[in-house]
Formats: sequence, C-alpha cells, structure tokens
Amino acid sequence: MAFMEKLRHNVFGVFGTILLFIILIVMVWGDASQGGGGAYLNENYAGSVNGENISYDDLSEMTEVLTQYEQDIQGKTDVDRDQMQEQAWQFLEYEQLFLQAAAEHGITVTDDQLRDHMYLFPGQRLQAFLRDSAGQFNKGIYDQFLSDPDGVLAGSQVPPERASFFKALLRLSEREARMQILQSQLSELTGALYPTSPTLLREQYDMKNTNASGSFIHLGTNLIPDADVQVSDEEAKAYYDSHQLMYKREASRSLRYIMLRLGPSEKDSAKVQSKFGKYIRAMEGANTPEAQDSVFNELAGSSDFTTQKYTGVGFVHERELPVEIQDTITKLTAPAVIGPVRMAGKTYYVNLMETTDSEAKNTVRAQHILLRMDPKADSLVQDSVKALAEDLLARAKGGADFAALAKEYSADSVSAVDGGDVGWITDTTQFVPEFKEAALKASNGDVVGPVQTIYGYHIIKITDQNRKGYKLRAFSFDVEVSSATRNRLARQGGEIRTRLLDGENFDSIGSSMGTRVIDSPPLTNPNNAVASSWKLAAFAFSSDLNAVSEVIRTKDDAVIVAQLSAVTPAGPAPFDDVKEEITALLKNRKKVEMLKGKAEQIRASLAAGDPLTKAQSVDSTISIRDFASVTPVGSFPDVGQEFALSATIFKMKPGETSQPVKGERGYYIVRLDSLTVADDAKYATEKGEFNKQTLAQQRQQVFYRWIDDYRNKSTIIRNWGQ
Repeated sequence: MAFMEKLRHNVFGVFGTILLFIILIVMVWGDASQGGGGAYLNENYAGSVNGENISYDDLSEMTEVLTQYEQDIQGKTDVDRDQMQEQAWQFLEYEQLFLQAAAEHGITVTDDQLRDHMYLFPGQRLQAFLRDSAGQFNKGIYDQFLSDPDGVLAGSQVPPERASFFKALLRLSEREARMQILQSQLSELTGALYPTSPTLLREQYDMKNTNASGSFIHLGTNLIPDADVQVSDEEAKAYYDSHQLMYKREASRSLRYIMLRLGPSEKDSAKVQSKFGKYIRAMEGANTPEAQDSVFNELAGSSDFTTQKYTGVGFVHERELPVEIQDTITKLTAPAVIGPVRMAGKTYYVNLMETTDSEAKNTVRAQHILLRMDPKADSLVQDSVKALAEDLLARAKGGADFAALAKEYSADSVSAVDGGDVGWITDTTQFVPEFKEAALKASNGDVVGPVQTIYGYHIIKITDQNRKGYKLRAFSFDVEVSSATRNRLARQGGEIRTRLLDGENFDSIGSSMGTRVIDSPPLTNPNNAVASSWKLAAFAFSSDLNAVSEVIRTKDDAVIVAQLSAVTPAGPAPFDDVKEEITALLKNRKKVEMLKGKAEQIRASLAAGDPLTKAQSVDSTISIRDFASVTPVGSFPDVGQEFALSATIFKMKPGETSQPVKGERGYYIVRLDSLTVADDAKYATEKGEFNKQTLAQQRQQVFYRWIDDYRNKSTIIRNWGQ
C-alpha cells in the first residue's frame, strides 16, 4: 500500500516529474537546432532547409513516383496531384531535417546497415507491388530485386517505362529505410535522457491500474448569475502583476490582408447558360426517375460534355462516395437523379443508375488486439509474444469478451478504450497491408490471427460486413473562368497594393471595394503556411513593420495582398490583452467561494452511511453524478478533469462521504463506493512487458517533441505551391 500513501500526498507528482524531463529534453536538444528567421528565397530551387537546397527535379520526381504508386499499385483512379506534391515535399523536408540532425551528432548510416535493414524489414511500398498471383508478398523475389533489380525486371519482360517506375520506387524505399534508421538512432539518443527509475515505472503502473467508482454532488458556478459577482480593474491588475509568468507569450507577427477569390463573372456564366441551357432546363423539367434517366442518356451521347465521373467504374461502396452526396444517395431507389450539387469545387447532376447488396468490394468493421514485438528482440521474447497472441486468439474464438481482452492486453491505446474497434476497412483504407488483407478476407463474426505486421501481432475480430454498392454517373455544368476575369482579379490586387503603398489604410480600402479585411492570428513559426500560402508566411517573417507584400497568388488562384501589422517580442502579454481572461477567472473564483456555505449546509444534512440522494430533501435542484472506474488522472461526468476532486477520492475509503471539496468549477461532495488498487502479484507478472512498452512509448513521445522543436527552429523555405 506504499503507493496509496504517495498518492495521498501527491496524486500527480509522477506525471509532473515526467513532464519536467520532457521540458528539459526539449530545452537541451532545442539548442542544437539551426535557429529560425532570415528567409532567403532562391527561386531556382523548390525550397531549402537550413540552407540545404531541394531541387525542383527532386520534388517533381518524388511527386511522380508517389502519384504513380497510388494509381498503379494501390489502384486509385482519382489521385489528387496537389496532395501528392505536398506529401513529396513533406518527405523531402523531413529527410533533410533528419540528415542534418544526425550529422550534428555524428550519426551515419552505412551501406551495410541500409542493405541489412531493407532485407530484414521490407518496405510497405515494395511489398505492395511484389506480390504473387494469390496476393501474398513474395520474399524470394523481393530479395532478388534488392540484389539485382535490372536482372529481375529484364527477366519479367517489364516494359521500359514500367521498369523506370519500379526502379524509382526502389530508390524511394531506400530513402525511406535510411530515414527509419536515422529516426531509430536519434530516438535512442533523445530517449536516453528519459528516466528509467524502477520506482517511477511502478508508480506509472499503479496510476494506470488504480481506479475508483462512486457518485458526487456538484454545486457548479453556473448556479450564480454573473450579475451577482463583480471584479474591479484594480483586482484584475493586482492578479496580473503577481502572475505575469502565466501570461508569457512567444515572439510573434501579425498580418492584415485582403484575399480576392477567383470566381466566374456574369459574362462567364452567360456563356455556360447559352451552351448548356437546354440540358439544364430539360433536367429541371424531368419529374420522374425515368425522365431524368432519359436526359442523362441524351447527355451521355452529346459531344458538349467532357467531364464524366464514376462512369464505367462499377459499384462504388457507400464509404467511397463523396461526403456531399453520401447520405442522399444511400437513401435513394435507382434509377434516380440528384442535383445540382457542389463537390470538389464543381457543380454536378448525379445519376444513380443501379444498386447492389453483394457486388461491391468487401468492406468490414473490425476490432483488434495488438501485441507489440520488437523484430530485433531475441527469439525467446518473440516466441513468448507469439504464444500470448495464440492464447488470446483461442480465448476469443472460444467466446471470451473481445472488447475486454482488447482493453486489458492491446498495446494500441487509442482503439483499446473502444474495445479494440478500428472502424470500417476498405481496400483503400490506410492500414498496413497484412492487417487489411486478413480483415478483408474474413467474414462477419470471424476471429483471425495472429497476423504479424511491422507493429507486432494482431488478433482481429470482424464485427460487421457490407458489400452494398452504387453505380453512378455524373455531369458537371461548371462555369469556366475566362482569362479576362483572371486579369481583372490581378489588376484589383495591384490596385490594393498601390493604395497601401500610398498610405491608405486597409479598412478604407476594404470598405470602398466591398471586401473583407482579414486579421491573422499571431504567427509564431515561419514554417507554417498562412492562408494556404507559404509565400505569405515567408513575407511575414522577412519584412519590417508596415511592409506591404507583393500581389501573391495562391495555388487555388486566389489573390492576396498583405501588410505586416504587428511585430510582438517575447514576454508577458500586455494587461489589456488579458484583462478579460483574468476578470473571468477571478469572477469564477468568487462564485466558488460563494458556494461554500451551501455546500456545508448540504453536507451537514448527511449522516454517516446516508446516500447522497438524501441531500435532495434540502435542495431538490441538486444534481448527482455517478462515476465509474476513474483513474487518478481521469475525467468525471459533466466536469472533466478536476484535480481537487481526484485528490480527495483517492484518500478516501469505500463507504465514506467526503466533506465539501473546493474545486476549480465549484464545490463537490463525494461518496466512494469502491476503490481498486494495483496488485503487487499482477505487477510482478506484467512488469517486464509494461516497463518495456512504457519506456518505448515515452521515449518516442520525447523524440517527436524534440523533432518538432527542431523543425520549428529551422529555416525552411518553400518556393512552390504558393
């Protein structure tokens, strides 16, 4: 029971210790980064990371490989190239960050390390395309491909253009493998600072496995009207003066800007109405499904239309339907037509041609239990993890509560709280291939496994299945924006810029043009886009106060003109900026004090052993909330986290009723029904795996915090996608 004694003294001490270590690590390692600011734009390159240029050729090649991979290997028919280019940039950016951080600390990856890693841990992209006719990954061909890619491709008589793609995919997989090795080594370096104290680990175990159930009365501050509480400016200022560290803020910059979005003019719209008017009128006049279907057949035979979606792709599962039409389409009986409807920036009429309950691609809903396993662990450890996975599989197949098993054993903490539920899975869902393949081959009610992936062993249960699909065709009647309209927008942007340079203020310009002036939030990092524009972010951090930007065109053809409106140094926020926040805080505290007398009166009405409901005889408006299995850092119904409430509960004994507890959100009176304390014997059996997983998770969190801080302090320039 030593843990309970510590808990009574400081419920949150262990987590404060952990947080302190994380802050220390970020501070120590943050000093090693390059430092931000000083944007240097070299338009001959796609961008740079701390002065290391990234070429347009590299960005273009990476974008092409990712796009072709999604189309040819993943089978996607509508790949967003802009999204692929953004993914390509993110990869190249983090590749440079990892390489630079590794170089600073003497970390390198040898050719032998890279080769061994790729042989031992096949990359997901290469696994996806090196599958046999049964869809199984062929490790033998993979090994041959690594050692002699040209020979394997020549022997397979792959066309030259496909061979080039496969070799580009191999180069990408090598770069991804290098980053994985660097991440692992950097993670070990940062994680080495994380404490490995057995006492700390035991306290974390106890925190996770200690819980309480009961009920409480909550006298919330909402019971007192705002008008009954006054806070003077002097009180607010006195609080501010003694708590300035709480209102410390980072150095930041702010922008004011006008964004002119590209849209069709009346003349542009008139052209479309003239060309497509008869079809639009015919569609509007078709009052039956048959008549609407007839109009679509006429449209399909017309040469006027070039935009057709979903034609000839077979049945589309409802979860693959655009979200804008998903709810409507699933309630219709074919044939039917909906429209006009806006999707992805265009206007469509959509024809539901046919539905099926059995011919669409298989889609399943699944739960899983994940047992993590380090591939580098010795065979004894690997065998024990696999044995546990097989035992859990047998228990699940034997009728054991799968959700309960997931909550107890699964290392996937996100899904474990929901009984292992991972939602619906289709062939396009982003799961590791082995997991997705096993799930989609199973039927409703099946329990399959153990399935080994890069994360460990999975036990999978299928809880629902759906093969319902919809065959659609759609036509767009969108108005095309003419070059005259684009030129007019550019001239308006130039006019705004000229007027700003001549000294006119933004509000006057916005009012005269009938255009909204936008104030940005405080910007603290030049590496994040502003209004979807990296060029605008670069302007904000490379300009002087009141500077006016060039006319900036975004990737969706909007036009922006901005002015740097504020440069704020680091330090406490001015009192006037936080006065309202402080006033609300002090008003809330006064309300809590005003509730003290009522709380004491209610508590006095309760004798030992009385249920809390007896207090309702004193005040019938009292509400009582039950709580179940709440941990020391858990949340309470309708309250959330309340530290004073938690601290009180874990000092009590079952059957006790507390005295009034003063919290941040009011007063509480608690009755504790049960208290479960972590068991020494159970910890002895689980200690090894718990300590291993906890240290791995905490060290990984430290690494991600560190690399995020490293990125924020780096100088990252983007010259594309402005």
